[in-house]
Amino acid sequence: DVYCKGHALIGLGTIAEKQRESVQAEAFFQKAKQVFVSNLGRDFPDSSEACVRLAEFYIAEKRYSEAEGLLLQETRDRDDRGIKSSVGPWPIPEFLLALSDCYFAQGNYEKAERFIKQAMRGQSPSALTEATKKYAEFLQKRGLIAEATI
Repeated sequence: DVYCKGHALIGLGTIAEKQRESVQAEAFFQKAKQVFVSNLGRDFPDSSEACVRLAEFYIAEKRYSEAEGLLLQETRDRDDRGIKSSVGPWPIPEFLLALSDCYFAQGNYEKAERFIKQAMRGQSPSALTEATKKYAEFLQKRGLIAEATI
């Protein structure tokens, strides 16, 4: 089953990442993305999840240009094909939140904040809650609020 195989690969990547086996972790995340995309299509939610997970790995490894490139390309590709959030004409919020993480890790707080705010526009309640939490954490890390409680 494609679903089980893809998620097993993400799990193996996460384990390898925690064991600091970066080469293996990256290979697992890339393979998971490939499995989902080739069998279910690029716009399937699990394909998006695998892409974001690979980008998060790059961010953790301080490979920011790779994370940014991957996320921006995926967002552009979806925009070009008219694929948006299921509740409005905005890019998928997971990509935007991951981009925010990438810019925050590099100290580019203005861009980080812009992508969090963009992720908050017109989303479903669950996506909006996630983006709002991320924004509260962002403000707390910047010292602009004392505590982020949502």
